[in-house]
Amino acid sequence: MSDRGVRLPDLLIALSLATDLGFGQPAEHMLRSARISMRLGERLGLGCEELATLYDVSILTYVGCPIYGNEAAMLFGDDIDFRAHAVEVDLAGFPAMVFMLRRAGSGTSPLNRARQAAAIMATGGRAVVEQMANHCSAAGELADRLQLSPAVRAGVEQSYARWDGKGVPAGLAGDALALSARIAHIAEACEVFQRTAGVDAALDMVRSRSGTHFDPAIAAVVEPDAEALFKGLDADTVDEILDAEPVDRPPFSDEELDRALEAIGDFCDMRCPCFSGHSRGTADLVAATAALLHMPAPEAALARRAALVHDVGRFGVPG
Repeated sequence: MSDRGVRLPDLLIALSLATDLGFGQPAEHMLRSARISMRLGERLGLGCEELATLYDVSILTYVGCPIYGNEAAMLFGDDIDFRAHAVEVDLAGFPAMVFMLRRAGSGTSPLNRARQAAAIMATGGRAVVEQMANHCSAAGELADRLQLSPAVRAGVEQSYARWDGKGVPAGLAGDALALSARIAHIAEACEVFQRTAGVDAALDMVRSRSGTHFDPAIAAVVEPDAEALFKGLDADTVDEILDAEPVDRPPFSDEELDRALEAIGDFCDMRCPCFSGHSRGTADLVAATAALLHMPAPEAALARRAALVHDVGRFGVPG
């Protein structure tokens, strides 16, 4: 960490690493995706304001996905494993239904698996759609509490939207989707495919989803000089992302940092309903203990802040 204090990108990066845990992806997956997003944004000729929005959205695109883990686990068993494989599928229509039915009740008895599969078929996967909508709503609320722009909120609320309108929210399609979300969706999928199967596999995936999941105009700029688009993604990822910030934002004041960490703590508690208010409660106990011990104010403040985010790693624990 630099000596200029904690800035918003520092917290966004921390949240992205937590998202990696809940997504079943290797560390810095979302940061590598963000680097691809920014390169795509430059290829598309985005202006400074659009790039600034894209920067935040691409880091936080799927931040809402790991919350409400219990609900997903009830349907699919290990919710993290479910998400880890979901990126491999074009999740709409028949392929999405087949994927969900195969994963229904994973790790449980054959009878429960049959019950869960029957429930998904009977409702058309309504419970899954509701979960996805809740994820997007929670991500939008977090963006608000972190004082991100309305454009960033719009982008993260469209994590599951699709160019063809068959995503969540249903019917949101084409240019009605936030440009930042359209770019981030392609970048995130590309990161997974090029890392696990190579550049050619990533390009095949983009071609197959162009016009359905992906904006065809954005998909068209992926293939030209694809090697350059994916080059050096593993090198100094955090430093590269910090350097790529289009607008240099000032450090938080003490009050701003406290509010931001409270927002993150509350957000992490949403991973499991039984932990509602846990992070704040822990922070209050730490603050009271620090007062009893007559800790110096800076150390007491640091201890309380650490308590607010002590459970961020819970994103990596299956629901």
